[in-house]
Amino acid sequence: MDNILCCYTTDMCISNNNKNIIQTIKYQENTVREFIDHNQFPYLYLIWYDKFIESENKMRKEALGFCKIDNIRDIINFCKNNNFKHKLIGDDVSKYTLAYSIDIKDSNFIVLDFDEYDINYQDIIDEYSWLQNCCYTRGTRGNGFHFYCYSDDKSKFTKNNDVFIKYKVDIIVDKIWEDCNNIFYNSTTFYTIDLIDKDFIRSIFNSNYYKKLYQFEPLLTAEFKGNSDELEEIVNNIPQKYSNDYNDWIKIISILKIYNKYDLAKSFSQKSKKYTPDGFDDFYYNKTFKSLKDGLSIKTIYYYSKDNKTNYDKIIKKYQKQISKKLNTESYEAVEKEFNLHHFLVINKKCFIRLVGDDFVHYKPSEFKEVYRHKYYDGVDDEGNVIHKSFINQYLDANPNMRTYDDIDVYPNPDDCPVNHYNIWKPFAVSKIDTYEEDIDGLNIILNHIKILCNYQEEVYEYLLDWLAHMFQIPEEKIGIFVLLVSKQGAGKGMFTTLIKQMIGEQKYLETSQPDRDVWGDFNPAMCEAYFVNIEELDFLQQKGNEGKFKSMTTQLTMPIHKKGKDLFQITSYHRYMGSTNCETLPMKTSPDDRRNLIIKCSDDKRGDSEYFNILKTKINSKNLQKTFYDFLMKRPNIELFRSKPFPKTQYQEDLKDSQEDPLFGFLREYVVMNHEDLLKNQVIKSSTLYQGFLSYIKKEGLKWEITHKSFGMKMINLNFTGFSKLLIRNIAYYSFNIDQICTDLKINIEQ
Repeated sequence: MDNILCCYTTDMCISNNNKNIIQTIKYQENTVREFIDHNQFPYLYLIWYDKFIESENKMRKEALGFCKIDNIRDIINFCKNNNFKHKLIGDDVSKYTLAYSIDIKDSNFIVLDFDEYDINYQDIIDEYSWLQNCCYTRGTRGNGFHFYCYSDDKSKFTKNNDVFIKYKVDIIVDKIWEDCNNIFYNSTTFYTIDLIDKDFIRSIFNSNYYKKLYQFEPLLTAEFKGNSDELEEIVNNIPQKYSNDYNDWIKIISILKIYNKYDLAKSFSQKSKKYTPDGFDDFYYNKTFKSLKDGLSIKTIYYYSKDNKTNYDKIIKKYQKQISKKLNTESYEAVEKEFNLHHFLVINKKCFIRLVGDDFVHYKPSEFKEVYRHKYYDGVDDEGNVIHKSFINQYLDANPNMRTYDDIDVYPNPDDCPVNHYNIWKPFAVSKIDTYEEDIDGLNIILNHIKILCNYQEEVYEYLLDWLAHMFQIPEEKIGIFVLLVSKQGAGKGMFTTLIKQMIGEQKYLETSQPDRDVWGDFNPAMCEAYFVNIEELDFLQQKGNEGKFKSMTTQLTMPIHKKGKDLFQITSYHRYMGSTNCETLPMKTSPDDRRNLIIKCSDDKRGDSEYFNILKTKINSKNLQKTFYDFLMKRPNIELFRSKPFPKTQYQEDLKDSQEDPLFGFLREYVVMNHEDLLKNQVIKSSTLYQGFLSYIKKEGLKWEITHKSFGMKMINLNFTGFSKLLIRNIAYYSFNIDQICTDLKINIEQ
């Protein structure tokens, strides 16, 4: 240990002629007692123990007594025998600490006391290198450090003249306690304390930090998140006695300082007779607690105020109502915000709408209230107790936040949607595909399949592509054309409609074999979201009245929506209709002037070709193909002129027209052709003769047709042909023929 340096001082260590002279003196490491003896400090032994102060929520050294006895057991006995005011805890010496109370007030020493618990020596020296030339020892309990510094002019330093630099440092000028087991560690020199004054601090710290040091800014502040008006009333309600008691007063203003409540702390302090403006500022800035870690909080303020209970209760009740109102509003608005995402009022329809995925349910106002009668939000009463509060009553009562629309309808083109109308229309699924690879090979496969379905008839193929392009390009224009695909099972009709379903989206696609139920029936909710309606088989047309309703559905511009248990709901109809059937003989009625129904007899070329349909199925399910086909249709030109495009003729549909023609037309054509010469000579023929000829005709053709003579006469007149007329001669019915005109009416050409 001889080579370890330690220091102590005598009057000769520092020259009286120069305060800034530094002398180097080498000594070995010393105990506290050796350091005291070297410097001839007056001292007393003391015994202390750590006492927990409950009101302050911290440990504090508690001195039991001072004497010249240096044995801890003897000191305990001495304290007992001399009735010291501090009661001993017991005889267990391990609970006590023996220390020196060193008197330095008449010396040239001051002590810089670093109180931080987790600080180490190197931290201090790294920050303040000038302290490496000072003697030092550990603080009491082994925490912090005591640096002993010499000063020729000690008068400038006073007790508790704290220096707030990076660490909290107390300046001690009179007495200091040192644990008797402490060791004093040396440096090579003493540094005169005269250099460690404010000028020195100013020279080693930047100007901004120096400014901070001497503006007495608190080390810890907090944002007050409560009601400042309430806090002010609570503080004003604290009885005056607490402003006169230092211990209570300093706690209260310390708490208020943490929350930057200077004016409030000052107004409370003014209740005291001891109040002076300068004195208040000195305590507020320099002597208040620097944090609330010792158990103090804003609740402490309320604790003091509660001493004036009557007024305290009034204040709490007053602001609790405000808090309750605010909490109720916030809780309600949170529930309302979520509720508004899926519910709204339609003013013109006088109903409420609940959105369910891509569908919706509508309610009468009375139904809506009943459905949500159970719904509540978490609220509080005036005392702050949690309660359930009815949501729907508050929602329906003069609510400016209610989501409302003037009307609700289908607007495929969003630009057509009026302001404040809710648009039921949802974009096509294929339009949402952003990333894809163009599939030209797949496109050619699909186009070839459509050509097969059109039986390789180019005119029909081009027309069907235009029909599809119009469906995607101009969905807001209803064209009223029903496309019927006719083939044997397995020709690929279903593959084609599956592709359409994938492209428009499942919600927009309705497939049914019972349109009398699902399209115009009593309950047709699917038609609200549907856009493409695929009708499988046409058996429904055999039922009375369905043919007229079906024709109406394909062209009418409005659609009544029936949802079970709900009122009728009208929407604008932009529906597109397609059908498929395996019945090739008489799928549906048509006529020579039919421009509503395009009936296509598909080719059966690919029936049974499993390899072909496996490839086709893969392509149909491919997003790349769907988007490629969509782009192809969207680029197809002149679709705005589609409605004026000539209706294509298929041989199959022409044959259907002939097979479904009224037998009276066929009879008249045959009769005029076979008898045109007689009709030129004698233009009048008995009605009975013509009727018998008609009966012979239907028998020859094998037609099941039962008709009376009277009905035959009515049908003839209802033809409204200008080439013949009915007349009576002696009460006998005749028909007079104009051969040229009747040939024009029947579209026949008879070569003369």
